[in-house]
Amino acid sequence: MKTQVMLMLFLIFIPTTIAAEQWMYESEYIHTSLIISSDISITPKSSKWSTDQVTASLAFIPAEDTRQTITILSFNPPTQIIGDVANFHWDNPTETELTFTLSANLKTQNRIEPILTKIQFPLTGLDAKIKMYTNSQDIINSDDGRINGLATKLTKDEDDLYIAVFKIADYVMKNIQYTLEDKDVAENSKTATWVLENEKGVCDEITSLFTALARSVGIPVKYVSGLAYSNYQDKADWGPHAWAEVYFPGVGWVPYDVTYREIGFIDATHIKLKESLDADESSTEYEWKGREIDVTTNTLSMDVKLLQKRGKMGDFVSIEASLQNTSLPFGAETWIDVEVTNLQDYYVTTEVSLSQSIEVEIDSYLKQHVALAPHGKETLSWKLKPTQNLDPKFVYTIPIIAFTTRNVTSETSLLLRQNTYTSDSADIEILNITHPNTVKFEDTFDISFLLKRNSEIIPTAVHISLHSDTFLQEWNIESMGQDQKFIISLEGKSLQSGINEVSIDISFKGEDGKTFTKEKSFTIDLAQTTLWQRFLLHLYDLDRWVQGLLSS
Repeated sequence: MKTQVMLMLFLIFIPTTIAAEQWMYESEYIHTSLIISSDISITPKSSKWSTDQVTASLAFIPAEDTRQTITILSFNPPTQIIGDVANFHWDNPTETELTFTLSANLKTQNRIEPILTKIQFPLTGLDAKIKMYTNSQDIINSDDGRINGLATKLTKDEDDLYIAVFKIADYVMKNIQYTLEDKDVAENSKTATWVLENEKGVCDEITSLFTALARSVGIPVKYVSGLAYSNYQDKADWGPHAWAEVYFPGVGWVPYDVTYREIGFIDATHIKLKESLDADESSTEYEWKGREIDVTTNTLSMDVKLLQKRGKMGDFVSIEASLQNTSLPFGAETWIDVEVTNLQDYYVTTEVSLSQSIEVEIDSYLKQHVALAPHGKETLSWKLKPTQNLDPKFVYTIPIIAFTTRNVTSETSLLLRQNTYTSDSADIEILNITHPNTVKFEDTFDISFLLKRNSEIIPTAVHISLHSDTFLQEWNIESMGQDQKFIISLEGKSLQSGINEVSIDISFKGEDGKTFTKEKSFTIDLAQTTLWQRFLLHLYDLDRWVQGLLSS
């Protein structure tokens, strides 16, 4: 082996994609002041002009719910509220400029509605007042065949409502791009079908598609309009926003902001102003009666000021990052696994992201979402590969940080060098074997392992077999230039009752054609088999014996 003197280069990367204003996600609740106002301009057309009456109907009114409390609410001029609409009225006004204002002080919470147990999906027996939120509308056209076809595919074989809604939200987050560059999209609400076909939109479109997909499979969803804080494109302020609320029987309406990637909750900066069946319902309507006048209405002005932020949300999850290979040669690949554990006794979702560096490519979504049952665990994985512009004179140590929106973090590091092989002849190592120790007859389970190329010489004619006395699975790789990960799904009934010895055997050739072999074994116990199941296993053995005779 050739020896080189190498410099060690340590690179530190801060996860800059974490919002600088972390209080958005961490504050338990905030107090804000809200002012909504607009003007009506009356222009006389002659000296005989007069105005008999003017009415401005404002549908944007904050209302109280489980996460939003109103401490002050006033209107100028005084108004009459009918249903969910404030009607400002002027009789025989002599002014040519009429102004109306809503002022409110609000307390909004960063709150997760606790869903403690599985709710059966599809839903049945919904009350008519709830079921109307499954109906198709002009913009949220959930009766479109393409919408229903996709939603049915996404939720196929799913019987847990929380997970079904998550799968729909996850699809929208991964496939619809948020954009303000298309002026037509920014100014005009597009149908859910249009969004599905064009894969872009703003919060209106993203929420409409999510709502339509859910409604098309019988899940009630409200379209919600309001205000929310954003630091998008460094413009840190409150602005108009749309999100959704999904109905969970026995729990109520649960917020989902797919645009902000807040699934099953919303942060405390969201101020709810209006609930709708469709996305194009007007926030204001005007009526007037007069003669010889022109009337001009202006857009609503909505101003929010942060008065106070209080409390700090605890950690809903814990995460632990681990690399399948902590040392890589240039050009090789590895995987980072992040185990996410739900610390709560209710369902939660969380987003997990990886820090970025110019030395490592991430061959998958940088941000991944996971839905977790109470106290559940899931593992997210990313493929990592060194970039091609690394200097062979250096060894690189790359910190890799996994983090959640609420800044729960876990860090590991990857060592990169020109050559990390330890063998001068062809060599493969069997690593990272995972398997259950005990399974039952009706179980489906996974066996996984990693074949690590451990030599500068590329192994060829690689044959891999995974086998026991009752099953055999085989694979062939012509040339193994990179590490290979295997994940094999098996059924409990493919084993024999009691202890089963399972082996991984590999054979491969080196540069001179010489054959090498490696083997590793482990045991799996097929436990608690019934008399009937043992009889079935005996029949399976007999069938394998007969098949063996026929093939010999």
